[in-house]
Amino acid sequence: MGWPVRRAGLGILAVSVMLGCAVPAGATVREQLDELLGQVKGKRIGMITNPAGCDEKGRPDADYILSAPGTTVTAFFSPEHGLRGVMQAGRGDKDYVDPATSIPVYAVYGARKAPTDEQLKNVDVLVYDLQDVGARFYTFMWTMTYCMEAAAKNGKPFYVIDRPNPISGTMVEGAPNLKDFGLIGRLGAGAAFGVATRHGMTVGELATMWNSEWMTPKADLRVVKVRNWNRGQWWDETGRKFMAPSPNMRSLNAAALYPGTCIFEGSNLSEGRGTSFPFEMMGAPFVDGAKYAEALMDLKQPGVRFEAVEFTPVSSKHKNVKCGGVRAIVTDRDNFLPVRNGLNMLQTAYKLYPNDTRLTSTSARLMGIPDLQTRLTTETVAKLESEWQPRLKKFKAVRAKYLLYPEGKTEKRAMDRLTLPPRPAGAMMGTQFKDVITSLPRDEREDRIYEEIVRGNIPDFLRKLKPVTTSTVIGGRKHTVEFFVTPDYMAIGSDKDYFRIPMTPILAQQVADLTRCALPTRKMVDAIYTAATCKLAPSPIPPGPQMITVPVFWHHEELVRAQRTAITTQPLGALVAGDKKDVVVSPKLATFTNFARVAIYGWHRLNGVRIQPLYFGHEATYADYSHGTRLVNRRMRLDGKEVLVNEVLLDPTLAPVLSDEETTYCAAAPPRYKVPTTGDDGTSVSVTKR
Repeated sequence: MGWPVRRAGLGILAVSVMLGCAVPAGATVREQLDELLGQVKGKRIGMITNPAGCDEKGRPDADYILSAPGTTVTAFFSPEHGLRGVMQAGRGDKDYVDPATSIPVYAVYGARKAPTDEQLKNVDVLVYDLQDVGARFYTFMWTMTYCMEAAAKNGKPFYVIDRPNPISGTMVEGAPNLKDFGLIGRLGAGAAFGVATRHGMTVGELATMWNSEWMTPKADLRVVKVRNWNRGQWWDETGRKFMAPSPNMRSLNAAALYPGTCIFEGSNLSEGRGTSFPFEMMGAPFVDGAKYAEALMDLKQPGVRFEAVEFTPVSSKHKNVKCGGVRAIVTDRDNFLPVRNGLNMLQTAYKLYPNDTRLTSTSARLMGIPDLQTRLTTETVAKLESEWQPRLKKFKAVRAKYLLYPEGKTEKRAMDRLTLPPRPAGAMMGTQFKDVITSLPRDEREDRIYEEIVRGNIPDFLRKLKPVTTSTVIGGRKHTVEFFVTPDYMAIGSDKDYFRIPMTPILAQQVADLTRCALPTRKMVDAIYTAATCKLAPSPIPPGPQMITVPVFWHHEELVRAQRTAITTQPLGALVAGDKKDVVVSPKLATFTNFARVAIYGWHRLNGVRIQPLYFGHEATYADYSHGTRLVNRRMRLDGKEVLVNEVLLDPTLAPVLSDEETTYCAAAPPRYKVPTTGDDGTSVSVTKR
């Protein structure tokens, strides 16, 4: 179709980011599309889609359907933000003929919310293929219901290519709306209430509920279900690339916050549009960021931290005016309550600046709370929450009838286990994998590495994490931490034939996200070496241009393997160190434009002295034979209490238990690698130190 989709691969300036998870082999979007094509062969298809209607690698589904034999797409229907997904909020396409395909494009946002009878005369079936974000006021789900009604009226089958809820399908929070607000929250015919703010459903489940409960006539609805997804999974656990479904929904952190922070659209504070962090940063020219952050931190909300920032939006509210504010960082998403957080954030801004903060009725429509713009200035958030609980309970009862996917395991994963599926029968051995990737360009090589890890093709001994314990005195008090690490560096293959494979830091971070892990700090690497029971001598290879090639990777693997095999007193799975340098996180990465560096450290000699000091000399697209990726479980123990690694690193008081660097981690210097996104801004953010 010729979509202008910018492929991320692993490039540092890519627009989209691959976020991964343990998806069993064969569980692909293409399987869903093949199921669809088997049912619509020979039919004329009308597609409601945009570039986020794509497969795991970000390849548009429309291209796959257009190229399939026996299928014809006769119309596209474009939602808010347009068929290409690049228009700003509140804007959509006009009708036109797509120049790449000569297929007509009809807007279903604005004055017309659904296809007309005339537009459907040349369509046999309607296919909905859009990515939702889990919040009632995201307009795509309501565009779906209007299109379903048009299909039902005209006797056309309606297919939904279902997709995971990116913020998981377990948590339900917020007030079900009491009035019909159209594209930000409809009310079904005769319904006493609508949908909760954070609904915890997929679009297929929502479509089934709407059709069954509130539609007359009923649509001939057919949901093409997601393969191997359970309700407890977040987007970065699905193995899918995050393609921004709309221009300002750029990250999973933004999506996690959005059910609450969208409330700022109903105020005169910026919700971060026109900056690099929409729905993550809130502020205004009259806000003192440090004061605002301190007040929010005093609320002690679970799973979120706030850091003072200064920013200048290049569009939207306060365009080109310097603002003070905060950036919200979700640190424990499974316990975070985004709706409560949004209400608390806006109410706190009002309490601090009652003469400057203005709330509008838009806040009430968004949050489904009548007269919220007044009540938030006089009532507690707890009182507002208690008021909507009865109808939330009723909504949950209705919702339960239409859930299509299992809850998944509810028990806590053990800290000493790596979250990946079992190694598939017949999976490639390390030697075979070496042969496959030897001639591939870097990006293709890293795609193949990621695919094998997603499938679970790693040695079994890497799945049992090893504990590392260390103590630090802070302010006269001794703190003890216990964290859990892979016993060696990540590898492809079996216990008998594996390949410790170097990765760029972007891929290393994706693998860490996939497995619910983090990458280590310099201090953690030293602690790992101290704790290792199987210490190997470094095996340097003379430097040269070949050191970034697979043959040299493999040569080094053979050198390390010979050493490891000779140590017969330490079984496979013992904690090994000395064989590679570590890809580490460091707050100093933020000093480089777009974080475009890799931080490496370690490679200790047998006398305990490391060869490699903390070094930032290579681009983030670089990996040589000496680089290794060791994973650390996100969950750890601090003084016997379970905490999250990144939560500790972001706490300036406790961070020294895991980091010995002078610079501290913060919103602008997070304890992870990231792929900066381009959008409607290019603005920079300064973080106010407190």
